[in-house]
Amino acid sequence: MSVEEARKFVDDMLIQAQQQQATQQPPPPPAPVRQPRPIEIVVEEGDSPPPSENIDDLRTQVEALEEELRRLK
Repeated sequence: MSVEEARKFVDDMLIQAQQQQATQQPPPPPAPVRQPRPIEIVVEEGDSPPPSENIDDLRTQVEALEEELRRLK
């Protein structure tokens, strides 16, 4: 293949590629940006013990677990 033949081949390939791009459908529009859903936190007052009692219970549980961990070591 001579230089002239190679140049003609490359030019033909470029023209063919440009024609294919022109005849293809345009890309679809970008999807709309979705906003995060709001989260609603519902607190039922009658089901939970007062916070101070809950905290004391948790502290007692932590102390018991710490003691058990010391014994296991």
